[in-house]
Amino acid sequence: RIAPILSTQFLFYLGSSLERIADIRERVRGDATMVILDSRHDAEHVTQELNAYAPLVTSGQYLIVCDTHFNGHPVDPQYGPGPWEAVHEWLLGHPEFTIDRSQERHLMTFNPDGFLRRV
Repeated sequence: RIAPILSTQFLFYLGSSLERIADIRERVRGDATMVILDSRHDAEHVTQELNAYAPLVTSGQYLIVCDTHFNGHPVDPQYGPGPWEAVHEWLLGHPEFTIDRSQERHLMTFNPDGFLRRV
C-alpha cells in the first residue's frame, strides 16, 4: 500500500515518483513548495521527473536533484548519463531555474550542480 507520510514540515510519498505526481500536485496546490528528486538515477528518468515536478516548485524555492556526482562528476566515470547530464540538458530549456552553487559551499556534496533555484 502506498500512502503519504506527513510530518510537521515535510510530506513524503512512497512509490514511483512519476506515478504519484497527480496526488502530490493536488496536495501542494497554493503552498510554497520545494522538491527533492532522489529515485532512479538514469538521465531519461531524471528528465521525466524534472518535467513533472518543476512546475510545482514556487518562486525562490529549490528543485534539488540528488546524486549528480555520478558519471565522473566526480565519481563512477563508467556510470553512464545520469542526473548531472539530465540537469544540464534540461536547464537549456528552463531559464526559470538557475544552478545555485552557494549550496555547495562546504566543499563536499553528492549533488554538484543539483541545487536548482526557481527565480
